[in-house]
Amino acid sequence: MFPARLVVDPDSVLGPSERPLEERLAQTPPDHVLKGLFFTDVLAELGPDAVQRLLPTLDAPPRLGRYLPFSDYPQRDHARLVLALVRRSGTFPREAIRRLHQRNARRFAESGAGRVLMHLAVDARRVLLAMPRVHAMTGKSGHCEARDLGGSVRLSYRDWSPWLDCSTLGNLEGAVAFMGRKAHIEADFTSLTDADFDVRWY
Repeated sequence: MFPARLVVDPDSVLGPSERPLEERLAQTPPDHVLKGLFFTDVLAELGPDAVQRLLPTLDAPPRLGRYLPFSDYPQRDHARLVLALVRRSGTFPREAIRRLHQRNARRFAESGAGRVLMHLAVDARRVLLAMPRVHAMTGKSGHCEARDLGGSVRLSYRDWSPWLDCSTLGNLEGAVAFMGRKAHIEADFTSLTDADFDVRWY
């Protein structure tokens, strides 16, 4: 399976995962966390009945059933909720996860901390170079570095979550789209949790 290459444009559609999504869920490290602001939309789309059924499966259900925007919650819980949502999407789950995460840049930009950072990142290049800081502000999930290559930006992820090829991909596309551009991404994977993303914009 590895090494592997993934090339994606806005019109691309991700096919089925070669590795079962439940296996990826089991491999999501318990110490990887995500801010509560990314849980809110998922809960709203799932609906209260589905959420109540899922709460007993979570590692750390929110107190009083409410996620606080900038508190930390297990990334594995977010993945459980997302999987429940995308299974009813009518498309390949990996593609549905990608589309869902394309909205995260706008969600982050609507927060107080995100509004300041995204205001300073005035174009696609700068927002991509700021992604390591964005990741650090919105959760904990391994190590990320960004490097300006001139006509593109390379994002290198190491010991990341096993959702690099869909959720992280969507995050990067969403960041470029937030700046009014489209992304062409070429990603080289050495494992499910390690990859280099070369991102161009047009």
